[in-house]
Amino acid sequence: MASEDEEDDYMSDKILQKIEDVRPGVPMKKNQEREFQVSKRKAELNRLNRFKKRHVLEEEQRKEGLSKPIDESNKGFALLSKMGFKPGMSLGTQSTSSPEPALVAPIEVKMKTDGRGGLGMAAKKEESAKERLQKHLEEASKRDCSKMAKNFRKDKQSQYDDRALRGDVQKSQRACRQLELELGLTRPKKKHFWPPQPEEDDDQESSDVNDDDSPNDDEPADESEVLRDLTHHLRFQYFYCIWCGCKYEDSDDLEKSCPGDCREAHDE
Repeated sequence: MASEDEEDDYMSDKILQKIEDVRPGVPMKKNQEREFQVSKRKAELNRLNRFKKRHVLEEEQRKEGLSKPIDESNKGFALLSKMGFKPGMSLGTQSTSSPEPALVAPIEVKMKTDGRGGLGMAAKKEESAKERLQKHLEEASKRDCSKMAKNFRKDKQSQYDDRALRGDVQKSQRACRQLELELGLTRPKKKHFWPPQPEEDDDQESSDVNDDDSPNDDEPADESEVLRDLTHHLRFQYFYCIWCGCKYEDSDDLEKSCPGDCREAHDE
């Protein structure tokens, strides 16, 4: 007969009874099911926390810890209980001189998240951000004002140039008409060489018989072209400059004494 210390035969039924049945569909025991659920939950939490950063995990754990009230196992709670404290009571008594109620809830914990800045760094950063924002708004306002002033000066300069151009054209037309009338001419060489005539004169001229000396009606559309054409006609035909306001003897005298054939040359 085999002794008690002798090992069991690996072919006997005792060896098979020690092996757990893990076949699919076979119901597990309660402790096995509980261990399986716990391990499954841990694996799921590890999977979720694996992609979270360290400061996020610390914040979650901190909130979870602060959300739970202190239980009786806490040393401080035990000392307060010996002095008559019960959950829901306030610490201290209500002061008659202070309008604030007695402290019932714990003081809120505020964690510093600005690194190792020290006390007052958050307020300083906030003040610096406000100063930068104010400076940015002031610079933007200055740029807008500068742009508006530049556009205003540009518009005023354009209006001045238009008035000066229109005045030079009218002055040239009057000078050309006077010079040609002194020579006995009754009609301009080109229609835009003389000032616009009243409608009555236009009707009389239209009734005249057209001949080879009729004026050319190809009037330039731009006033600058009109002034350029008139200036060339006055300078080379009559040696006259509207900006100098005089008639020269010949072309040599004109070239020697007149600064140029434009307003800018006379303004220098």
